[in-house]
Formats: sequence, C-alpha cells, structure tokens
Amino acid sequence: ITFILSNEGRYTHDFRVEGNGVDDRAPKVGAGRTLELRTTLQPGSYNISCPIIKHAERVMTGTLVVTGP
Repeated sequence: ITFILSNEGRYTHDFRVEGNGVDDRAPKVGAGRTLELRTTLQPGSYNISCPIIKHAERVMTGTLVVTGP
C-alpha cells in the first residue's frame, strides 16, 4: 500500500500505521510538502495517527481496515 501524505496546513505532521506486527512511520511532513509511505499490510485492522505531541488529542487518529491482498 502506498500512502500519499500531503500537508496543506501550516504545521508539521507525522504519519504512523500500526497493528498486526506492523509499526511504520513516515518522515515528518512539513507544511506544503508531500511524501509517500510504502508498506505491506495483511488483512486486518490498523491504527493510523499523527504521533506528534497533542495531535491525537485533536483527533488526528483513525482505523484502517484492510480486507484483501
């Protein structure tokens, strides 16, 4: 899976996907920048988040469900 991480905001963000033995993190994405994170995910549920301090409190989290290969 390739995640395209485009930061159209003013502040730096990060991206993390974890679960089912996976713990992948992209480099920090500065304002106005776009990066890619490639990872292999098996079917199942994964937590996605911006692990920068206090960003989870601002609801920068979610669940990704992979249903097939």
